[in-house]
Amino acid sequence: MQVQDTGDGIAPDQLAYLQQVFSGKRRPQVGTHGLGLGLVLINDFARRNGATLRFNSQPGQGTTVSVLCRK
Repeated sequence: MQVQDTGDGIAPDQLAYLQQVFSGKRRPQVGTHGLGLGLVLINDFARRNGATLRFNSQPGQGTTVSVLCRK
């Protein structure tokens, strides 16, 4: 499943931060680097249900979030 928007996109440094948080290499700092509580909760919910979130984003072009389910 994918969700896509046509917003501002996520800056490369913020995208790298998200990847570190979601891979468990860094603790989330809500409000820092633009990471909101909603993304932390969605990622936790996805993991608890056997799924993984993937982000693809280009500044000025929007963001696509993919939910990858393990079989």
